[in-house]
Amino acid sequence: NVFFNPPGYMSAGLTCPLVISFKPQFNRDLDGEVEFLAVTGSFTIPVQCRIKRHAVSCSSSLLDFGGLVVMETRKKKITLINDGALDAEYSLSDVDCTEDDPALTTSTGSPTIATDNKDDQKGGDGSSGPKAVSSTVTISRGVYKSIDIATDDMTGVIPKFGKHDVHFHFRPRLCGRSKRRVSVAVNNSEVEPIAFTVCGMATSFPVNVDSTEVDFKMCTTNILYQDDVILRSSATVACTFKVEVPRELRDHFDVLPLKGVVQAHSTFALWVKFKPKSSLLTKHSKYFNPTNGQFSAPIEIQINNLNQHLYVDVRAVVTSNDLSFGVDCVDFGTCSVLMHTIYPVTLTNQSRVKQTYGFVGLPKHIQVQPGYGFGELMPHSSHNLDLIFSPTDPGNYSFVLSCQTLDNRVFSLHCTASACLPPITASPSIIEFRNTPVGDQASVLITLENPKLNPRSYVVLSGQAPKQGARNFCFSIPDDMPLEASPITGEVLPGENKKVWLTFSPKVGRQNIADTALETANEAITQYNATIAAKSNVTSGSKKSEANLKGSKQLVKSNASTKTPPPPSPQPLKTAEDITDTCPEFVSVKHSYYRKMKPFAMSTAIQCFVSDIVDKDNESAGRTIVARDTLHIDVTALVVRPTLLLCDMDGGGDVNFGVVVVGSSRLLNVIIENTSDSPATVRTQPFDPWGPFSLDRACPPIPARETMELGVRFAPKAPGTFSDKLVVVDTGAQSSAQVAVRGSSVEVEFSIFQDVSKVTGGFQSAAETGSRAKLIPAALLFSRSVTTEVTPAETKATDEMAAGVMTATELNSQKSAPNLPQAVTSIHQPKELHVKRPEGDDGQPLVDRVALDFESVVVGDKAHQEIEVRNDSTVPLTFSASLQPSDLSSDGQLPLQSTALPVFRCVAPDTPIPPDCTVKVRVEIHTDTPALCYAAVLRLKIGDTHTLIDVVASVWPMPVYVLCQDGHLSSPPLPIALPSLLVPDQGVPSTVDFPVRLYLHFVHARDQTAAMTERQVGIHAIKAVTAAKRGNWEFRFGKVTPADLASVVGIEPNKGSTEKTVSVKMKVPQRLMDKECIQLYVPLILKADRMMTVDVFLESRPPQ
Repeated sequence: NVFFNPPGYMSAGLTCPLVISFKPQFNRDLDGEVEFLAVTGSFTIPVQCRIKRHAVSCSSSLLDFGGLVVMETRKKKITLINDGALDAEYSLSDVDCTEDDPALTTSTGSPTIATDNKDDQKGGDGSSGPKAVSSTVTISRGVYKSIDIATDDMTGVIPKFGKHDVHFHFRPRLCGRSKRRVSVAVNNSEVEPIAFTVCGMATSFPVNVDSTEVDFKMCTTNILYQDDVILRSSATVACTFKVEVPRELRDHFDVLPLKGVVQAHSTFALWVKFKPKSSLLTKHSKYFNPTNGQFSAPIEIQINNLNQHLYVDVRAVVTSNDLSFGVDCVDFGTCSVLMHTIYPVTLTNQSRVKQTYGFVGLPKHIQVQPGYGFGELMPHSSHNLDLIFSPTDPGNYSFVLSCQTLDNRVFSLHCTASACLPPITASPSIIEFRNTPVGDQASVLITLENPKLNPRSYVVLSGQAPKQGARNFCFSIPDDMPLEASPITGEVLPGENKKVWLTFSPKVGRQNIADTALETANEAITQYNATIAAKSNVTSGSKKSEANLKGSKQLVKSNASTKTPPPPSPQPLKTAEDITDTCPEFVSVKHSYYRKMKPFAMSTAIQCFVSDIVDKDNESAGRTIVARDTLHIDVTALVVRPTLLLCDMDGGGDVNFGVVVVGSSRLLNVIIENTSDSPATVRTQPFDPWGPFSLDRACPPIPARETMELGVRFAPKAPGTFSDKLVVVDTGAQSSAQVAVRGSSVEVEFSIFQDVSKVTGGFQSAAETGSRAKLIPAALLFSRSVTTEVTPAETKATDEMAAGVMTATELNSQKSAPNLPQAVTSIHQPKELHVKRPEGDDGQPLVDRVALDFESVVVGDKAHQEIEVRNDSTVPLTFSASLQPSDLSSDGQLPLQSTALPVFRCVAPDTPIPPDCTVKVRVEIHTDTPALCYAAVLRLKIGDTHTLIDVVASVWPMPVYVLCQDGHLSSPPLPIALPSLLVPDQGVPSTVDFPVRLYLHFVHARDQTAAMTERQVGIHAIKAVTAAKRGNWEFRFGKVTPADLASVVGIEPNKGSTEKTVSVKMKVPQRLMDKECIQLYVPLILKADRMMTVDVFLESRPPQ
């Protein structure tokens, strides 16, 4: 039954009672639980009910009486424990004792009691008995019993939750071990019986020793070792004894006392002293084995009362405690007071025990390493010691080194040396580099000085003092130490010094990294080739299955028409020659090693050999190295993991810009990785200021375990091969990393050609010659001016064209119209255009501008021209083409048609041009609005060089146009003021709204040689591409205004229907010679399918 009153909401820390009552109805175990439901969820409390039962155990599984003299009695008890809720009635019984019982020590045999006595046996009343007695326990049906072990508590009751003691008594009758196995059973068949063992040992003599062996273990000579032997008497009377020691061993060990009395039921201690002497190791004795050092000798104890003899064996392993140096005397020779002289000696332990040693009382000028002269030597082992002699003053030295062990033995070594002042000193002589990352450098400056000293301060050696003079030096650096000395050799004059830089550049073993990189690369290639082979097998299988389908003709046809790309070919495995220090595989493995490497220390001693005095009179004589003058410089350094790693975007070790054209630039990124666990503040060392390399931006801080990209720009200004180093310094860790940057540059060489055979539109015979010519500068192709003056820039450009580029006249001479002018006229005021090199958007200079002239096109017709750009360089050049507004445009925009479509259109590829290859650029024109001049600029970007080509065209409303080399053609408003001249109505209205005016300028003078009275006007036909634009046409000149001056003008011919060159002459009469300006007007009527009028204005002025 559960009694529970729900408490409702319970705050933290409150409790409520729960009462559960249990009334058993049947005798068995029960398990259950009580379930509760709370706001946070349900939980349960387990409920267990157990029946009353017996739980009997024993306090011990073995009751041992120990040793006891025959016929004596000893009592002991064992406790039975009942942890159950019922009283337990127990009963004891004997169980079988098998050989597997660990307490069984007697051997199996016949069921008899046997005795083996050499002397007469007597009772246990203290009379003498046998020395050794063996007995066996009675065996009955395979069960071992002992009648010497008994108890009176064979049955009893163990109270619930209580204990009960069972008493046993042991009274042996014979010598030997007795044993009884007892089982405890309770009055409950469900409880398994428990068992325990009772045993004891019976002896025949009342006096015994606790141990028949004394083992001193490892002993060294001349050391005292002591131990005791305990005599134990169980007799009822006192017993006298006597100790006998072998005579030949009395110098090595002794027993005290040699005689004595052991009281009844008491003990007596004999003191054994063992002090082996060195003679024991050399003398031949039956008690000592010199091979293994084993010593064994007996001690006999005679019990006088009982006629008993006891024997105790004394054992030990005896060894010496000597140490040896291997040499009797150490001579350091002649040493410098500024250097350390090391003499190696070997300290050997000749003992079989470990010995601790230490050099004590050392002079201040001597050191013993390692361990500062202290250490431990294992048995029969040796230590290599360095005796370091560091004299401070010149002179002769003689001293003794003392090596002392823990047993106060002292071993001496005599040493001698001579010290002198060196001719050259090095400062400092001990160098400790900073923590240097792999791939970085650390430098230390040392000074070699040849001082001028008083000769008396030198120690006289070999009967004379050393001389002073210039001396040569040479550094010797071990091959396994990444050190460099600069300069490595030199000469030091007396009283002067020499600066020498020592540079430490730790590196990793290249061969291991190269082998790993080769293995990694070949594994990737093998996997790639296996993937290709698997794909090719699948493809060939699918093709075979499709070919077997003979009924599907459509499938066969589609397979025949479809061209599948060839599968990728497998890659060959790489060799050791393919793994370079800058390849991505090598750099990846090297950086992986850097990230995992642990710091390690490197140390060495470099030597600086010093020669004797340099004889200036005999330069050919060789230099002699003086051994005692050699300088020793100790160098230590700690190599750590680099905090910065540099590589290019492809993972390579160097930044290679390849080939770049002169005047252009290329930007490559360098990856900087911070391998440390803290942010890195970095800075870069500047490049060569006169070199082509520069940084794109400053380097910001790099977060921990992150990477950053730093741009390096290569902008060569001259052809050649360039190289430099990018050095990135971690200001916090005082470490740096560097990567090589290199690149080469060539001049940009390209040509622009126009194939005139592919020109459409314009003159009728423009496509007949099929010639190919270079484009020439635009300022020479059309001057856009009526002036005849030539600027210096034009003269220079003309000289350049004379060297191999065709002139404008030669270009026009290839066309069928031999009398065509060299330039189209402009709609602007007369001006001079100079050849210039404009700049592009990025500030790079542009080459001289050239012209692409469509000349005259009919309205609504389409025309195009093509140019070819050839790459004459040795490297690919990037290429792009675009149209942009011309500087002749008033609104700064490209010309548009009435439909808002552009007049010009450019078609060109946007791909790089390989060396010795060409690309074509097509420029098209189409407009529905006539104009004397449409202009645009074609921008060609070749590499980083910009080329501007002026694109011009004149669009007429009919297939005929007017061109005058000696005049000025324009549209209104008039550029020349005509205050009193009005254009009269000629009675022939124009059907084309395209006002065009032609201005002819004359010069009148009384001297006819200075007069200019004739101008040529060309009237030409336009070859239209579209047939509908072609047709017949004619022209005629109207009446001259004012009419009274009509006789002044002569026009021949004044009409026609084919291409003509009209001669316009103006002969000023004598009466008008004094006028400043004579202005006339005559209309030129052009008629085809439509009609238009060209206003021709004639003006004559006197010479300036």
